[in-house]
Amino acid sequence: MKKIYLVDKKTGSIHLIDSEKGGMGKSMTARVAIEYIQDIIKIDSSLVEIIDADKAQPLVGRTYAPHHYLQEENGDISMKEASSLNDLAKQIAMIYFTDNEKIASQTDVIVELAETKAVIVNLPAAVFDLVNSWLNEGGILELVSTLNIPIYKWFVTDGCQESIDTLKKSYLLYGNKIHHIIVKNRGLATTEMDWWAFERDEELALYMEEYKETTYTIDLPFLTAANASYEALKKGNLTIRDVANIKKAKELGFLMAQSARFKKWRELTFEQFNTLPWKKTEDSLLSQAQDNVGNSSDVAQSNSTK
Repeated sequence: MKKIYLVDKKTGSIHLIDSEKGGMGKSMTARVAIEYIQDIIKIDSSLVEIIDADKAQPLVGRTYAPHHYLQEENGDISMKEASSLNDLAKQIAMIYFTDNEKIASQTDVIVELAETKAVIVNLPAAVFDLVNSWLNEGGILELVSTLNIPIYKWFVTDGCQESIDTLKKSYLLYGNKIHHIIVKNRGLATTEMDWWAFERDEELALYMEEYKETTYTIDLPFLTAANASYEALKKGNLTIRDVANIKKAKELGFLMAQSARFKKWRELTFEQFNTLPWKKTEDSLLSQAQDNVGNSSDVAQSNSTK
């Protein structure tokens, strides 16, 4: 199994947080992945770009990259202000996948950024065909191969047939040209019976075996917090880190028990991320931040050197 790569002195990487179907926990996966990279792997923030391609509600972008996702009084992104700035990073708020040929090429900025950075892209639902058009018809797959920029698809699934079919379609189209990180949402499908179709799909099993060097699987644990707490987190542009800190959470209006649930979920999810074969990041590219979550950083470092 190949190591999961973020960035080094030669090139970066592209991480597409995807599910195709809505309500799969994709945005929560994006949030916790960003925090894992920030707090556990600790890559310097200047070497990570966060792109929220959800044009309608770029909540992940507003939370983790507010300097890119400018807002006007009505809450909309100030596209005029963003587009008036010249460097690539300032075009991030304008990136989304569309079938409008006149502006479809704006997603090409992702590759330019990935030449030197780890680029995390939170995708909206129902963009599989648009992303495929960009990757295949636009020649992006060939380009990133030439540049040695790996693409990782973090595919969040609840094990339903629709989700399985989308994953198989992805394997059929890309094979080992991209890496598939399968995130099994145990909050949506809580029992083994819920995963019956996923585990017994022979065609999917063949794909996963054939491309096992570029296939990884983790669980997204069940978050027991009330839906109202999650909505408050989203609407307040709060990080999971903030809500998991009891003192800060109380100041934000959360009950201590609610905060404890987020804290436990974050720790359990980080443990899942620790099982992935991360490539060790060069010390010169790491942040000097000292924030840790339990012993997760030690586990991550151990895994990355295996």
